[in-house]
Amino acid sequence: MPSRKIFNIGKDRLTTDSICLIAKNGRRLRLASVTRRMICRDFEALRAFASKHEVYGVTSSLGELLHEPVGESDIVPANVLRSHATGVGAGAPDAWVRATILVKAHQFSLGHSGVNPVVVDCLLKLLERRVVPFVPKYGSVGDGDVAPHAHIALILIGEGEASHNGRMLNGRGALQAARIHPFRLSNKEALSLISGTAYSTAIAALAIQDSYRILDAATVAASVGFEIIEGNRESYSLALTRLKDVNVRKIAKRLRKLMRGTSYQRRRLQDPLSFRCVPQVHGTVLEILKWADKLVEVEANSVADNPVIVGNEVYHGGNFYNSNVAVGADAVAQGLTYLAGMSERRTQILLKKKYTNLPEYLSPGEGDVGMMIAQYSAAANTARLRTLATPCGVHSIPTSGLQEDFVPMTTNACLRLHECVEVCREVIAIELCVAAAGLRLKRNYGSIAAKKIASLTLSDEISKRFIQMQRLIINGRISKIA
Repeated sequence: MPSRKIFNIGKDRLTTDSICLIAKNGRRLRLASVTRRMICRDFEALRAFASKHEVYGVTSSLGELLHEPVGESDIVPANVLRSHATGVGAGAPDAWVRATILVKAHQFSLGHSGVNPVVVDCLLKLLERRVVPFVPKYGSVGDGDVAPHAHIALILIGEGEASHNGRMLNGRGALQAARIHPFRLSNKEALSLISGTAYSTAIAALAIQDSYRILDAATVAASVGFEIIEGNRESYSLALTRLKDVNVRKIAKRLRKLMRGTSYQRRRLQDPLSFRCVPQVHGTVLEILKWADKLVEVEANSVADNPVIVGNEVYHGGNFYNSNVAVGADAVAQGLTYLAGMSERRTQILLKKKYTNLPEYLSPGEGDVGMMIAQYSAAANTARLRTLATPCGVHSIPTSGLQEDFVPMTTNACLRLHECVEVCREVIAIELCVAAAGLRLKRNYGSIAAKKIASLTLSDEISKRFIQMQRLIINGRISKIA
């Protein structure tokens, strides 16, 4: 059920957290009267300006065809949407599409786009009445997510496909089921609906929120493994880590809390780096996440249209270009690769008797190799992640002749980030399962975190344990430990 708390579109600031909450759980949305008046003012200003001056997408065609004039008729905006709805691949998850609609409505509500406020009303109705357009995942180069946005916009004129309460229908059928009337678009409204950065910004926000949970799950896993190997707790001490930056200190504080209750004697003066340097590496990943989070939040709360209306003038430019989000997504992908690399090394250490005083590979014998092959899966996925971490934003390929000659590939970066999230989550889940198996053999865990981890995975089939652990990471159960 949607939250009773109202989110004021165009007035309240969107964050990655609020984007995720509204996209997944719903919330009451409201377009304030002062915001509506501002949108109406810019709508009228555009009409007045376009009656006397040339305006891209209003009096002209699009892309390299911009010098071709177009008339104002019902068929023009419909053709704009149809000709841009060229996405390919499987459909984007419902949460991605809902988050995109939210960001698009919010950016329109900041003013300066020149759209009729009824367009914003229609977008909000899609969210409130559970209409989710079918949007193929792929096909955007990031200089305005025109293909995915066009698939969403088609629904507003009763075309395309959409689900209503989980049932897939054609566009007109979905609108009828939700009691929403198709809307007659102007040329600029069609252009504004396909332009902008909503799709890539929205899916980046969802991936960043998932990455925060993965970071904490990796920190929990490290703390439990540290307890198994009876590591030197000086590595996580306040006296030591206070000499580094605030994010290192935050991770170290979390580790100390997780390990509260441990009472062993250290086994060695210095532990392997994958355990000893958790505050420093995880602290760096936290810094990356906070930085990327800020980039995405700024983009979600920016006017990302072209052209834009400022006062009574129309300005042509490139506010639809979001290389900032591409750079942030690329950085988070590399941060997740650090997490997975450290995790895989800790997994290997937890399987060696010299570090744990437990059977090699936690094997009970009689042909059962214990968790040996679990490390193979972690190694395979870590190598896969290293390949995925190659930056996407630098791989520009010109489009539309020389008119769009350097595109940011932001959407590819954000789509790839979701794949990195899935792969990294699998690696951390394997480490947690190995730690749980080791704890059950050890039987003398001291911290609350260790006790909880030891009780999490009960299935005899190892692959099922991994799946169960991934679900616990996804729903935030691991982050709630200690």
